[in-house]
Amino acid sequence: MTLLEAARSRYAAELPAWQAHASDVEAALGRALHDAGIAHHSEARAKTVASFVKKSVRKHYQDPWSETGDKAGVRVTVPHNLRVDVAVGAVRRAVAAAGGLQASPTTAATAACATCNVSTTSECTSTSTGR
Repeated sequence: MTLLEAARSRYAAELPAWQAHASDVEAALGRALHDAGIAHHSEARAKTVASFVKKSVRKHYQDPWSETGDKAGVRVTVPHNLRVDVAVGAVRRAVAAAGGLQASPTTAATAACATCNVSTTSECTSTSTGR
């Protein structure tokens, strides 16, 4: 069995746990954003088995299991670009408080302006904000 086949089998077996983990993280982030007074929308997801394999092949991973860092994720969007930086701060604090995770730009969910879909306030070009 190749490393890719082993990783695929392992991921398929663990997929329900990854889906549950994504939902748990979404709930924790939702609480943190609610507590910070930030209106938001979030979506949790676990990578499908097919996309796990496709990414491993496309990226030429030597060890697909350890090199695939996004087995599950949560996308958070806020309705106004002026709240993006506040939302990112709340997400980073929630991730840091979760223990065992490091708050970093790649670990924290990306908050995006719902109008122009960018990840930081300085990139927003939304005319609804006067920019």
